[in-house]
Amino acid sequence: MIPIKKSYANERKTSLGSDGTLVNLVNTQLLFGVSLDKFDEQNTKIQNLKLSEVNAALKKYLSENNIISVFAGDFNKK
Repeated sequence: MIPIKKSYANERKTSLGSDGTLVNLVNTQLLFGVSLDKFDEQNTKIQNLKLSEVNAALKKYLSENNIISVFAGDFNKK
C-alpha cells in the first residue's frame, strides 16, 4: 500500500499548484470554518492508515450487491 500512499500524497501536493484547488481550500475555510491546517492533518491521517483499516472501511461501506459495472462503447469495432 506504500506506493499508493506516495502517489496520493504527491497528487495532493501537486494539486496545490492549481488555482482551483487553492480556491476550493479557501472557500471551504470561509464557508465552513475548516482550518487550512485540516488539509495537512488529512495528509497525515492518510499516510498513517493501515491496510486493515482501509479493508474494514470498504467492508463497512461497500457491498458487492451494491456495486454496478457499466461498460460503454462499440465492442464489435476492430
